[in-house]
Amino acid sequence: MVRGLYISASGMDSQLRNQEVVSNNLANVDTAGFKKDNLVVGNFEELLISRIDDPQDSGARPVLGSLSLGSQAAGVFTDFSEGAMTLTGRELDFAIEGDGLFALDTPQGTRYTRAGSFMLSGDGRLLTSEGYQVLGESGPMEVAEGEFYFSSQGELVVDGEIVNRLLVVDIPGEGLSKEGDSLFRPGEEVEVTPSLNFTVRQGFLESSNVNAVKEMVDMISGFRAYEINQRSLSMQDETLGRLLSEVLVT
Repeated sequence: MVRGLYISASGMDSQLRNQEVVSNNLANVDTAGFKKDNLVVGNFEELLISRIDDPQDSGARPVLGSLSLGSQAAGVFTDFSEGAMTLTGRELDFAIEGDGLFALDTPQGTRYTRAGSFMLSGDGRLLTSEGYQVLGESGPMEVAEGEFYFSSQGELVVDGEIVNRLLVVDIPGEGLSKEGDSLFRPGEEVEVTPSLNFTVRQGFLESSNVNAVKEMVDMISGFRAYEINQRSLSMQDETLGRLLSEVLVT
């Protein structure tokens, strides 16, 4: 009976955590470069059940099976699949088609993003809307006076001369942690290498890879699962209460 209470309660807790993840995905459905999260739910370590009073017992008890103690949130994992390319026509909007992330210089160190909506500062530095400096292969990206454009490989061409190239790097998805504003922070032992398989699309932004319809379905099914666990918990609590009352009376 008590085990049943634990199973129902852990199921409710897992669904609450899942609702948080789904809600955050939905809140960022229109955020450029956003990558959706998925909650992975696993079982608590299962207890092995052994047979007792076995006439053939010679010391070690035969294992009958295992007994689950409920579910738990095993972790949140980011889906790095590519979002749709959205045409903006803005010359300082960029999308990476293929593998890679833009590199940014932030107060916390180098961070990475797929969100390529940039702007120029008064002194010609290429910045994010938060003021982070966009990095190039030969230093921070700076646009001098004159006509400029970016090639499909991220090369900054000013008056017909290549002056720098956007630093686009490849990092294994499992080595990245989210840090808000569509930024990613690499782990200490993660290798950061130049990306070899990408195309820079100037005048485009990569849309969020969140499927709003799927997230809404997941939210509804998660809410129903929470309600089922809640009803189960209430029924078990009521039954346990009656049982204890009858035992105390007798």
